[in-house]
Amino acid sequence: MTLVHTGLQSLPDNLGQLRQLRHLQVVGAHGLKKLPPSLTRLSNLETLQLALAPLDELPADLGRMQGLRSLTLAGGHYARLPASIVELSHLTELRMPHSSHFHELPENIGLMRGLRSLEVASNSKLERLPGSLTQLHRLEKLNLSSNRRLAHLPEDIGQLRGLTELSLKGCAALRQLPDSVADLAQLQLLDLRDTGLQTLPQSLARLPAQCDIKVPDHLADQLLQIRDPERAQRQAQRAAQRLAERRQRAPVPAAQQAGSSWNRVPEFTRVLRSVDADLGERFDKWAQGLAQNARIFGAAITSADMPLLDQVVAEAIRSPEFRSSFGQFLSDHTPKRLNLDGMTQVGGSGPAVRGDVKTAFAEMLKHKLMHMQDPETALGLLQEALQNPDLGLSRERLLRSRNELNGRVEMWPPLKAYISMHDVEGKAAQDAAITWAMAQLDEAHEGVIGEAEAKQESEQAQANANRFIERRARVLLGEWGIR
Repeated sequence: MTLVHTGLQSLPDNLGQLRQLRHLQVVGAHGLKKLPPSLTRLSNLETLQLALAPLDELPADLGRMQGLRSLTLAGGHYARLPASIVELSHLTELRMPHSSHFHELPENIGLMRGLRSLEVASNSKLERLPGSLTQLHRLEKLNLSSNRRLAHLPEDIGQLRGLTELSLKGCAALRQLPDSVADLAQLQLLDLRDTGLQTLPQSLARLPAQCDIKVPDHLADQLLQIRDPERAQRQAQRAAQRLAERRQRAPVPAAQQAGSSWNRVPEFTRVLRSVDADLGERFDKWAQGLAQNARIFGAAITSADMPLLDQVVAEAIRSPEFRSSFGQFLSDHTPKRLNLDGMTQVGGSGPAVRGDVKTAFAEMLKHKLMHMQDPETALGLLQEALQNPDLGLSRERLLRSRNELNGRVEMWPPLKAYISMHDVEGKAAQDAAITWAMAQLDEAHEGVIGEAEAKQESEQAQANANRFIERRARVLLGEWGIR
């Protein structure tokens, strides 16, 4: 029986008398808020689809419908499923898309061991998954796409040995993948596009060679590095060789030429494009914006910027992680669109690019310091930058540098990165703030405190850590003779 966009506000009370009914589809009944109790007496029903109907609740005895093989519940106003749903022992497909009120799966969903396909997608309030989910050993397809508040997956998700498809597309709050994802030996498709991931676990190398892994653009290079390191290494070596060959040529002083021979920006653009076409394109637009700023505001790129930019480009070639970060930096700092001639700013006024080459260098150095393990090496790298006259770093600028994105005055990012990651006292302060913030989030998940209070407590803890790190910076600068 198919009832699509009928305008029904109710179903017959004696619906349960249709004992031989095998398929029931109710879609677009925008006035339907309640189902008749007799629905669950349809013992031979195999397919039930209830979509785009503002149902306030589902029958508590839904689990008595033992004939069900496929169940679709979409667009309802219920927050959870009836407890009896786990008794549907013959159910092989459960679909729950587009339910803005739904926020939790049954804790014992692992009892539904016949499930082969589970779709829980586009549910704006779903924040967590029950631990027993990983007991669904027959599950082949798991679609969790567009659950924008889902921040974590079960650590043992690799227990779903039969899984062939896993979609996490659009899970914007998802920042990390469990290493056990790599234990999904039958996986053919892993969709990670539009997630909050900033890095990929190295364990993805263990996934089957035929597995199609879809990632955001900024993680494409890192994925290649993990899945095919030899190919990634060959690309990086070719790009580095081209850059080194150019670097060996002694630059002609600007005073002896027409003023452009020292400008290596076109070369940097070509090299980056050879490694990552999208990154090269972003770099080109950023460089065009710098040139436009020079014409309008007089903030010209100089020969002194080239060694700094050389280091940034070299790091982007060497490190897939920084390549991803640098791509995001370029996008964030190039807010204006340029016409095809690369000359004319379209819409609005102000600089075409926020910041300059020194801003890009600071981003690169911050990234290196945050990913460096040895404190002594990190200190040497930082002090080398502090002594570089091309950066022009005074004590005042180190402590009160302007954030080009939000205009706020804050500590020079590499200095803050060093103190929070490598200085013993600064790291302790930062770790304490993170520990406190995580504890508040746990209490919010458990209902002990509200989300707003947890957020406020976390922000206050970070503010306290920032104040300590700033005081620590003043002490360290004094010890280093920067007054």
